[in-house]
Amino acid sequence: PRKILNLISGGVLYIKKDININLLSHLKKIHYSMLYYIYCLFKWRFTKIHFYFYSKIFNKKNFSNPYKDKSKKINDYFIDKRSMNVINNLNQSQISRIKKNRQAQYYKWHNFCINNNLKPVIKKFNKDSIPWCFPAYSKNIKESENWYLWGYKNNIDVFSWPSLPDEIIELKSSAYQRWQKLICFPINNNE
Repeated sequence: PRKILNLISGGVLYIKKDININLLSHLKKIHYSMLYYIYCLFKWRFTKIHFYFYSKIFNKKNFSNPYKDKSKKINDYFIDKRSMNVINNLNQSQISRIKKNRQAQYYKWHNFCINNNLKPVIKKFNKDSIPWCFPAYSKNIKESENWYLWGYKNNIDVFSWPSLPDEIIELKSSAYQRWQKLICFPINNNE
């Protein structure tokens, strides 16, 4: 739920009540500074402003380069208190609103991609899903680069995903070839 709820940290989701807590005994607690929380709050609340500053002022992202802008490795920790409070205080109506909003954006991107000759990755969408982004395939890396540039010019955070391990990139494997054509369109809670 971290990326959908704009949390600092996520958590392990499970449906069985008899989870083995001993599996989590190696995890450490993590504490974030108040300044980091404020930065994240700004980043999530003002996604378009953050994208503008990050991409246009600091450094234009190059999503077609698999070595540039790689996600940093995230270590396993217990969820922080603020993030846990957000999750614990969600009610069904809030979850339904988030789901409805994100699904509506998903379908808009779906139609946009079909109209622009991009191939949706997911053929059949589960009605209970709460999508994180809209993934689609381009024809090739050049077309992907054109879409990243289009997003850059229009202040839309079109991005590549996932960050691939160097070994996969160097092998030029089928995973790498698929990555070259996979582009993701943003879905936000505040749209």
